[in-house]
Amino acid sequence: MTIPVYFIGKALFSRTAGLISALVVGILPGTFLFRSRLGFFDHHVAEVLFSTLAIPFLLFALKYVKGHPIFFSDIRDRKWKLLRRPLLLAGLSGIALGLYLIVWVGGLLFVFLIFCWAVAMFIIEHLRKESNEYITIIGIPIFLLALIIVVPFLGQIAYSELYLVSLLFALIAVILLAILSRMMAKRNLARVFYPLTLAALGAVGLLVIFVFLANVR
Repeated sequence: MTIPVYFIGKALFSRTAGLISALVVGILPGTFLFRSRLGFFDHHVAEVLFSTLAIPFLLFALKYVKGHPIFFSDIRDRKWKLLRRPLLLAGLSGIALGLYLIVWVGGLLFVFLIFCWAVAMFIIEHLRKESNEYITIIGIPIFLLALIIVVPFLGQIAYSELYLVSLLFALIAVILLAILSRMMAKRNLARVFYPLTLAALGAVGLLVIFVFLANVR
């Protein structure tokens, strides 16, 4: 745990912040210490490790693409030298996320948080008139590899069907959000229409879910 925590602190702030963060985790008392001791028989420290491990890989991928912008055209033109590093980092983040999901039944909350971050970044970059295609390029390996890891355990872990639906939804959504942004930008529509459209789609989606659940009951 101290290793990914160090890299998170370093990526967000500085090497000193990373060292201080790792030190705090290393001497943290209470429940964390109790559940991470050698010989503790449950899975709780694995949950914390894999969920935390997914973050530094995502941060490193984002830091790289900020200095080396990537676009859908790079995939079409097969610029693998440029794409290799962010795809590898995003893939490692997805593997860590997938491992987290199969050891903790509440792991979907973490998927939801990553998805909310992606939606927020789509909106921010669109309003800034900046390309948000990198979010899709990074998001696809994360959700796809997590999905691949979860699929063999369908029926063996609680809410596994919900995992499947949620990851598929997130995977498709990060593609459609980029396409929608690109189409609206090409048509020179007011930038504010993008978040308004997403809000409207979200409201319709919630209504559909509410009606579906009401009928199921």
